[in-house]
Amino acid sequence: MERDLVSILLPIRDGKVEHFDASLNSIVNQTYSNLEIMILDNGASEKIKNHISWAKKLDRRIRVINVECCKNLAEVLNQGIKKANGTILMRQDADDISYPKRVETTLYYMHKDSDLEILGTRAEVIDEEGKKIGLMGKKRSKLGTYAALAIANPFIHSSIAVKKNVLNRNKYNENYTTAQDYELWSRIVKRDNSVIIEEKQIRYRISEDSITNKKRDDQIESHIKISNNTMKKRGYASWHISGLILMRQCLLRKKGKEKTNYINRIKYISQAIAYKCIDKIMFS
Repeated sequence: MERDLVSILLPIRDGKVEHFDASLNSIVNQTYSNLEIMILDNGASEKIKNHISWAKKLDRRIRVINVECCKNLAEVLNQGIKKANGTILMRQDADDISYPKRVETTLYYMHKDSDLEILGTRAEVIDEEGKKIGLMGKKRSKLGTYAALAIANPFIHSSIAVKKNVLNRNKYNENYTTAQDYELWSRIVKRDNSVIIEEKQIRYRISEDSITNKKRDDQIESHIKISNNTMKKRGYASWHISGLILMRQCLLRKKGKEKTNYINRIKYISQAIAYKCIDKIMFS
């Protein structure tokens, strides 16, 4: 297993030095050592640049790729993919933290099933201070992952591992400034090449201010567009698409009690549509 070179893409633009330090250390200290740690510098602060220079001197596996000319995250990631030497690629946001056995666990599953090209994990959700505030993600089979992608993105991007040859053929769409991952997975996930495992292998950091209202609205619109396109490609009837998209749009925009009440009101309808979609996936 150690013969596989794994490239980990770590894009950085802004953020707190201590968060970046924790993120980078979690990669450096993986139990699996044959790594190419690719820091994609998209205009990091001087403090972070200094920290990167110091870290690079301590670990020869660290490569720094200057991508300051890139206009958005999709372009940054495409540059990283292009320059990566590994047979397996992973991605991690600069404020997330990998569990020590993340790479080792991922490779175990990908070697166990040679058909697997994309693998995700569940995550522990943490706040700004690193305090656990919840869990994220759900274990999904190959078919379950494929089915879920028609409606939403079931993957946590910092948990993803993808075979390099898949990404050589399928790049991020640089026209998407949000939801780049969902758009890519909607194109490359098939019925038999992707799973989400039960194990938590990432600590996913969130904060109230991490996404502006404008960016949140853009993200919602992108998700709706991708979901719509995916269902059309799979041949769902127009009323399935309209119903699911409308419900998903409303759910994304509602919060708290309002969201709970809305979920209860549409439960019967959503189940009916979901069963028809599953029939389409399994028996068409």
